Amino acid sequence: MENIIKKAIEGGYEDWYLCNAGVISKKHCEMTCDPLFWQALGKATWAKNPASQFDAVLLEWKSNALRFHEINLTEGWGKAVAYLKELIKE
Repeated sequence: MENIIKKAIEGGYEDWYLCNAGVISKKHCEMTCDPLFWQALGKATWAKNPASQFDAVLLEWKSNALRFHEINLTEGWGKAVAYLKELIKE
């Protein structure tokens, strides 16, 4: 999950919970509920695809966030994080 958070930070995710001397203190499950987290992750990963249009990237972060939460609720946190890792090609 740390690499996923780093990707979101690369995409501009700033949250007062995040960085205190480089230590991430916000709970991961809380972070995944923040739309700004998903938007920043989209900017850092999916927006880099030259075939992506800006509107498509906006829709993509929403569908990826919804799918992540669906997996988390139905299959558990580990499977949801694995889905997210696959999305960012970790």
